[in-house]
Amino acid sequence: MDDKKFDEAIKVLVMLRADVIEQGKKIGGRINEQQRALSEESDRFRRQVGNIVDNAGKTIQQETEQSLDLASEGYKKAVDELNREVVKLNKIIKSWYIGIGVVLAIAVIILFVVVRYTVVDLADRRAELESYEHAIETAKAFAESDAYICEGRICINTGKNVGNGYRQAKPRKK
Repeated sequence: MDDKKFDEAIKVLVMLRADVIEQGKKIGGRINEQQRALSEESDRFRRQVGNIVDNAGKTIQQETEQSLDLASEGYKKAVDELNREVVKLNKIIKSWYIGIGVVLAIAVIILFVVVRYTVVDLADRRAELESYEHAIETAKAFAESDAYICEGRICINTGKNVGNGYRQAKPRKK
């Protein structure tokens, strides 16, 4: 996965998270409105009961209890609906986190493989460089000596005045 796709995935996740937060705020706002409405309705009933209590105490008490039961049933339904929505959103968020975790794990594995390959390649290159350094030392020594290449081998000065004074070096014994 390249950086561009990863950035797009992160943007999608951020947008999804913002949507989830916004939905939560809207639902919270609705609950607050319902609570205010219930509170206002409850206050209205209390005032009515205060005005009428002398004439019909029992009747008002029964009507108030019935109204509050209906209101609490509506509130309970709203809370249940909100809980269902929150559970759904939690599942979605968890699945996104799992997906992100899997993607990050794959990225870490790929990074580990690339780093490992690079380390091995660098070790190979270091060995090659060291062999070149040895070859450079040999070439410098050859250039500073009184020797040259003849017939594919090194010829060295023997110091004798026979011919040109150079002869082929003996091969190494294996």
